[in-house]
Parts: sequence; C-alpha cells; structure tokens
Amino acid sequence: MTKQSVPPRPRLIVFDFDGVIADSMEATIEIYNRLALSFGLRQVSDKKEIEKFRNQQAWDVVKSLNISGLKLLKLIAKSRSETFKVIENLPSQKGMPAVLQTLKKDGYTLGIVTANSVKNVRKFLRKQNLEIFDFIYEVNLLINIITRRDKDHILRKIAKIYNLSSQEVVYIGDQTSDIDSGNKAGVRTAGVGWGYNSPKILKEQNPDYFFEKPEDILKLFD
Repeated sequence: MTKQSVPPRPRLIVFDFDGVIADSMEATIEIYNRLALSFGLRQVSDKKEIEKFRNQQAWDVVKSLNISGLKLLKLIAKSRSETFKVIENLPSQKGMPAVLQTLKKDGYTLGIVTANSVKNVRKFLRKQNLEIFDFIYEVNLLINIITRRDKDHILRKIAKIYNLSSQEVVYIGDQTSDIDSGNKAGVRTAGVGWGYNSPKILKEQNPDYFFEKPEDILKLFD
C-alpha cells in the first residue's frame, strides 16, 4: 500500500445519540405504547416482535405499524416532548462516559447528530456530566419524512464547517439509516453492538468499523 492510499487519521467523531450514548430503547418503547392509542396505532409489547423490529430498517418498522407520514411527524414531535420529562432518568450506555471523556482529553472534536431534539440531548448530557461536545445537530423531521433524507446533508455540512475531508470524519450509529447516511455523505461509518438495530443487520450494511462494546472505540484512535 502506498503512502498516498493510506486514509487520513480521523479527527472528528460524530455520534448518534439514542442507543449509542443514551440507553433509551426501553423508554422509547414505553413512550410509544403510551401514545399509540391516542394516535390510533397498535401497541408493541411482544418481545419477539421487538426483536424482529431490531432486525429491520426503520422505514420497514414504520410500514409494519401502518404509520402514515403525517402521523409519524406528529408522533415523533410528541415523543420528543414526552422524552424531555424522563430523559434525566435515562442511563448512559455502560462504558460510554469514560470513552467520551478519553476521546475529548486526547484532543478529538466530538459531535452529535440525532433524530432527538437538541433540548433533550443537552438536558441528558448535563445530568451525566458530559457537556464536552463541540456541536449537536438535530434532524429536521419534516424534511426527513418527506424526502427520506436522514443525516447525510448534516454530516457533509459539518465536514465543510471544520474544513476536513470526509475521510477525516467518523459517524458512529446504531441503526442502518446511520450507516446509510454516513455512506451518502462519504464519511467513515461505524456500527455498534449495543443499540436499536441488531449487530447482524448493522454488519450487513458493511460499515467501515464495528464496535462490539464502547471501549472498542478507543482502539481505532490509539
């Protein structure tokens, strides 16, 4: 391998929030089930069905639950407000705080791109003593639902703001849509083994890296 073919060392690490940093899947299901009836949707409680959903892409889950675009927009907005009430009580993923603090200490630029609200994320980080991120961006729900563009345009914008090549940026996510967004943006992608989607379906997306546990993230930046 020639020197020119060696990819540049990552300098900016972007994280998804729910499932990667916050252990929020149980709370997400509980909030959905609480809101489902008022939205005319069926509840989800069967463990086998939940596990089946973990092996599906997000839009396939939406389709399985027969949620229209307009209803999805309203449901997510309401879920965000309900999440704000409980987010201080959510735990972080085991081992993630120490990993994040180490990366920050080592001089990496850290950011979050999320489908949650910035307000919710900041409240969680304050409670967890993790106010160490250089930026937090939330997805525009209306644009996301209409165009099915997720986070790729935000990732490209971030690389431009920090004057970095796409290969100097790594996006770490727990859903197939995260890997897809990273690929569309041209940044490096990493899946995790502890979030919303199962490791099996994430690995099928061929991310550049796959981390079985949070501590494995540090091995990439040794």
